[in-house]
Amino acid sequence: MIGRVRSGRQRAVVAVAAVGVVLAALGELSSRAQAAGSNPGFGLCEAAHGIERTATARAAVATAGAPSLINATQRTAGDPAVTAPATSAPSLPALQLPDAVATILDVGRHDFVRTSILLRAKSSAPADVTATMGTSAVTPAGQAPLPDVGDYLAVMKDTLRRKERTGFIPPDDYVAIARVAGPTAVALDICVDRNRPHGINAGTYTGIVTIGDRRVSALDVPVTIRVQQRSWFLTIFFTALFVLLGGTVFVYASGHGGESGSAGVTSLFERNGLREIWQWTQGNIVPVCAGIATASVAFVANAWNDPAWGWNAPTQWYTLLGVTFAAYTAALSAGSAKFASKGDQRAQLNTNQTEQSTSPQVTAGTVPASPNGRAGGPATTKVSGRQPDGA
Repeated sequence: MIGRVRSGRQRAVVAVAAVGVVLAALGELSSRAQAAGSNPGFGLCEAAHGIERTATARAAVATAGAPSLINATQRTAGDPAVTAPATSAPSLPALQLPDAVATILDVGRHDFVRTSILLRAKSSAPADVTATMGTSAVTPAGQAPLPDVGDYLAVMKDTLRRKERTGFIPPDDYVAIARVAGPTAVALDICVDRNRPHGINAGTYTGIVTIGDRRVSALDVPVTIRVQQRSWFLTIFFTALFVLLGGTVFVYASGHGGESGSAGVTSLFERNGLREIWQWTQGNIVPVCAGIATASVAFVANAWNDPAWGWNAPTQWYTLLGVTFAAYTAALSAGSAKFASKGDQRAQLNTNQTEQSTSPQVTAGTVPASPNGRAGGPATTKVSGRQPDGA
């Protein structure tokens, strides 16, 4: 009866696990199908998209009304040989790129990212104007100041192309806004929603966003967007299942830390093989926990912390399985072998103590009992040869 109850519980657990896996797979497929479909909205970037349209319109009006900077030369009405000093118009303010790391946007495991890239204006001190008799000396003046704080600058977006495989993010699928954030700074805000309007697959996308406003010098800003795979449930589930079950059976069958040796392989196919493996696992619970910790560290280092992991899912997953499996089995083999050696020492010590306590005490002048049950008596000495008379 107990065996039937246990088998019924095991069937229930397996059924629940199977239903969970099926539901997770269906949810994953539906989310990918929904993300792959066309959607005119920008999702979490909708507000930024509205600001982008407003900024583009304002920048176009401001650029059209900006006066052209023309060098003016003044001549005196008197002697043509004497010319008043001329001054060139201020040059357009120039922006400089930040560090390359600042232009990398990590979407990672999330569906949305909005990052501001800060662009500083190059410093330029105004130059003095010198006058010379009979000649015209023109010295360039300093840079003109940036537009007013809060003004938007015209931006031109490039298609972001994936480095690993064929794929791209069109200009209409992400938002880029350039706004004057201070007297010497411009903030370039970039917003990416991986689900809308088209699904963005995992990978590293690179491209250029150009600030092409007539009020500042043109500047090309390289942009890198790194996107991780969409869901981790199936990856974590199957990796843990393969590593825990396969790694434990491998270490048990290979005879590391146990006394079964090659008999471990045979016991897997016997009636009580799984029960023996379970008992062995319970006896080595500390090495199992150490193996899980080591495999978790390998998983985080090789997949979880990679912001573009998942662009080549089958190959990367096989590599991840190999790394985590090797880490788990190495830790479990070393720990179980250590535990087994200590267990053998304790067993040998207990055996020696038992033998000493049960062995008969032999005193001088007596002999231990013979196997036929006779008690030992005084020790006698057998003399070979003929005995003397009267003996």
